[in-house]
Amino acid sequence: MDFGKYKYELSKKEQGGKAHSKATHLKEMQLRPFTGEHDLDFKVRHAVEFLESKQKVKITLMFRGREMSFQEKGRDIMAKIEQQLITVGQLESPVKKEGRNLVMIVSPKSTTTSKTTKPPKAVNLERNVANEAETKNP
Repeated sequence: MDFGKYKYELSKKEQGGKAHSKATHLKEMQLRPFTGEHDLDFKVRHAVEFLESKQKVKITLMFRGREMSFQEKGRDIMAKIEQQLITVGQLESPVKKEGRNLVMIVSPKSTTTSKTTKPPKAVNLERNVANEAETKNP
């Protein structure tokens, strides 16, 4: 086997692996502490659409100049957004401060079904009822 053929086969294997992988996209929403109520709702609606299409959303609240003194208001805004997005997504990284920004990443809820716990057997229930009756009537 010559080296050129070997390199060609390696590149084909690499391309084949890339074809079956799915890239995750990170969409970003940028806000300010005094962003209007309607604008916030509009951006949250877009974030919900992104999460429903299985994309991650990074929410950045930027402070400039004197706005740094309104960090508590910024945290309140981020908490409000988190409450609105928690129905369609899960918090990947909580709100954290990065320089002059507050950043939060929300990922779509996983669709994998978790293992459900089995209900106790009827025999165990009868035993529990019998044990409770004995303890109540000594």
